[in-house]
Amino acid sequence: MLFEALHAVQSRLRKNNINFIMFPASTAESFHVFIELPKGSSLEANSDKTKEIESIISLIPSSDMEAFVTRIGESG
Repeated sequence: MLFEALHAVQSRLRKNNINFIMFPASTAESFHVFIELPKGSSLEANSDKTKEIESIISLIPSSDMEAFVTRIGESG
């Protein structure tokens, strides 16, 4: 079920022209989704896109995912 949920996330992100890298579900202890909106996008736009992706990730059954964490802002 986890693989199907990740595939759904990948399909949705590709539809929105967002690059997505997925690790094999059989060996994944964790996975990361990095979202980058066009330069100059507002924090509100970033928050809205993040909420959209969170709603997709939340479809992963609790038996396959313990928790997830979201951070908005620059990384690195």
